[in-house]
Formats: sequence, structure tokens, C-alpha cells
Amino acid sequence: MSGNDSLIELQKALSAGNTKKILRFLMGLLGGTPFVGGAIGASASAWAEAEQTKTNSLIQDALQIQDERIDEIDKKLVEISGKQWVVAYVKFKPKSFQFVDSSNVSSLTDNGYLDFTINFATALRSRFTLQYSGSSEVKLNSVKETPTSVRVQFLEPCPDVVTFVFFNLD
Repeated sequence: MSGNDSLIELQKALSAGNTKKILRFLMGLLGGTPFVGGAIGASASAWAEAEQTKTNSLIQDALQIQDERIDEIDKKLVEISGKQWVVAYVKFKPKSFQFVDSSNVSSLTDNGYLDFTINFATALRSRFTLQYSGSSEVKLNSVKETPTSVRVQFLEPCPDVVTFVFFNLD
């Protein structure tokens, strides 16, 4: 390809909306030239970092929106064929003993270090199960269930945020 053909291809690419990509490519090429190459290379790196920062910010915003929507869905009670399946929900910070959110939970009792009792506003049916998750792996030492409360004891390392969802089985 001759120099004239390269110029024509470059003009086509610039008119097609690929300007930023081509400029980064050219800056990358010029980054290897003596004396001024270092400054051009540094500029190209700064530009790429700024673009990556914008992308990271967009991804973080999307994840925040997704977390908020999941929290909204978790709060709602699920009814299928007239049966209420999700009967209680609690999200809290065990290390600082702070409520984040709850549904059908009247209180949370701190029984000592990483030992909590979740008290229900309305008693659960005799057959229920719980599902739990956390900001990191959740390890439980013991779980003691009654229709009006569940006592849980965590093992170290305890996550910063823990969620318990209680389901009816019948």
C-alpha cells in the first residue's frame, strides 16, 4: 500500500467515526519516536486511563442500580397460587449491629459477639426454611429455629452485610 493509499484509508476511517481509535493508534506509533515520543506516549496513556475511568464509573452506576432493584424485589412478599412463600426478610450488618432493611421482622437481638436472634412480627408456619447470603462467605456455627424467632451464631470471618430470607414450605 502506498503512502497515498494510506492517507485515503486514514481519511475514510476518520470520516467513519473512528477518530478516537485512530488518534490513539497514531499516538501509540509516535510514542516510539526519540525525544518527543515519551511525552506523546504519556499523553496516550493518560487519555486511555481517562476513558477507562469513565467506563468504570458507568459499570459502577449500573451495578448500584442492579443492587437497588434486587433489594426492592427481595423486600416484596412472593405469592404463588394464593400461597405466601417468602414470609420474612432481614438484611443487617453483624459487625456493627445495624439494620439495613427488613420485612416481617420485629427486632434483632444481639446475644453477644456474632450471636443474634431474629424476631418475627408475625409467627412463621411450622415448616419453613431460610436462605442466607452475604457480602462475602457466610459461615454459621449454629441455627436455632422457633416459629417466632431464629437464633444464628456466625463464625469468623463474618461478612460486613448478611441477608436472611425465610420461606414457607407448606
